[in-house]
Amino acid sequence: MSKRHSGLLLALGTAAAALLVAATMLANGTGVEGWHRATQLTARFSAFVFLTAFLARPLARMLPSVTTRALVRERRGIGLGFAGAHTVHLAAILTYFVQGGIRPPIFVPILGGIGYLLIAMMAMTSNDWAVSALGRNWKRLHTFGIYYIWLIFLLTYLGRLMDPRAHASIYYAMTGLFVVALAVRMAAARELKLPNLVQEKEYV
Repeated sequence: MSKRHSGLLLALGTAAAALLVAATMLANGTGVEGWHRATQLTARFSAFVFLTAFLARPLARMLPSVTTRALVRERRGIGLGFAGAHTVHLAAILTYFVQGGIRPPIFVPILGGIGYLLIAMMAMTSNDWAVSALGRNWKRLHTFGIYYIWLIFLLTYLGRLMDPRAHASIYYAMTGLFVVALAVRMAAARELKLPNLVQEKEYV
């Protein structure tokens, strides 16, 4: 079994999102518009990291290769990288509000807050000790959490399509990506089980 790089991927995901914020500030300034742009870009970056973790096992099941097996092996680290990147996104959102940005309806932060709670719980239990201690509850938590986060992303991009100020093309693309990702997982669920080399118990 090759060594996993969970800590490195956590650091890379967090640092990449932070650098994206810094680059956005340089390009757009540090006012409310700059921070609004930072929230958009960090959300999209986090979305792609999330989709990598979301699709790692289905792709390994449908398209077995050295690359897809490596994605499964590193899925814990990819998930942690997403948690780090999305924490940077949260910091950008809060700064945007402090700068006077438009606040969403109350149900948005409530649903999003539940999502962040799940992200935190999943990150804190992304270790061998938690897998052993929680048993089947570990799988329940992570399965519910990943689908809840998928749903929040989907609803967010669908909501943007209804905003006349938004550039609709990117939100159509992001909505389509999340729908396709779910379809891939559903299709993979019908395939034969993964070889023992990439069973979840070995790589979570």
